[in-house]
Amino acid sequence: MHPKLIAKEVKVITYYQNENNHYFLFVWASKEDLSKFWKAEDIISSTGWDYIMWMLTQLGGLAEAIEELYHDTSKSHAVMVT
Repeated sequence: MHPKLIAKEVKVITYYQNENNHYFLFVWASKEDLSKFWKAEDIISSTGWDYIMWMLTQLGGLAEAIEELYHDTSKSHAVMVT
């Protein structure tokens, strides 16, 4: 995992596949959903290059986490995101 992404630990409960769809089940987020989290953290109001870089970094970290889980689904995992 990229070191800049490590801020909060989000535990993956399970992963499953149905046909060509892949699903991850995470523990319940304390702020209910991503939209409410972004509003509470005032991320939506951020603009400009810093916001774009932050978003790309988050997506890159998510892609790395999915790849790691996809290649080793037999172990317990923790995914680090900001």
